[in-house]
Amino acid sequence: MMILIWVRNMKEVIKASNLTKYYPLLPKRFFDLSTLKYYVNSKYCNGIVALYNVSFSVEEGEICCIIGPNGAGKTTLCKIAAGLLEPTSGYLKILGYDSVKEHSKIAKDIFVIFADYIGAWDLFQYRISVYDNLKFISKLWNVPSDVFEYRLNKILKEINLGGKLKEWYQRLSRGHKQIVWIIAAYIINPKVLILDEPTVHLSPLMRNKFYDIITELTEHNKTTILITSHNIDNIKICDKVILLNKRVLFKGTIQDLQALNRALLKDAAEFSRGDVIAKISISTK
Repeated sequence: MMILIWVRNMKEVIKASNLTKYYPLLPKRFFDLSTLKYYVNSKYCNGIVALYNVSFSVEEGEICCIIGPNGAGKTTLCKIAAGLLEPTSGYLKILGYDSVKEHSKIAKDIFVIFADYIGAWDLFQYRISVYDNLKFISKLWNVPSDVFEYRLNKILKEINLGGKLKEWYQRLSRGHKQIVWIIAAYIINPKVLILDEPTVHLSPLMRNKFYDIITELTEHNKTTILITSHNIDNIKICDKVILLNKRVLFKGTIQDLQALNRALLKDAAEFSRGDVIAKISISTK
């Protein structure tokens, strides 16, 4: 009798290994160049550790949500993924390439949105229309004009901008700006999408629309998505959850997290205060 065992072959798209980022605290005055060089190159001495030995992986088509309080290192992780910040040690690889040292090889395959950056990397120009901004960005990512129009019209059926498409970008509210970033991501259709606090300025109704768009990207286009947030509600659309507070405190599925401690999911405000982080830290040691 022959027994066939089917093993799911998943492609590892994002991989962090012993990722550490340290910010040295520099003295107010430097007496010479050698002193400056010493402080810049020194490790873990009178400084701030933003990330410490962070290791995880995200496979193709997965949605991974990194949850943590303010100052947990979430945005630092996104900046390393975007090639904007070099880690002190360890590495973060995207599609098999170092996100910093080999960023040029993956630049067209990833799209990163930071919640606190009004211009989203300054890609959006303030005094031209939303439509022209989206058109310009689509050209940067080599999206054909007909594909751009098709994707834009398709997503506008789901998200109503209320006539904002012809308005100057600078006149939009924070919430509308965040919606436009999501539309840009949908049009570009990257292989990897990294979102830092993507729902922080969205209304509850628009947040649900965001969840639908993210789910569609993964189901139909196999987009790999990494979301960082302090809002624990965002984990409901995720395949994988990571709890981060400078180091990884937990990684697994939602079911694994519930099995660890069901009480952790009751109050998102408690988590933001760091109480839940402390509980998880104790329970995972």
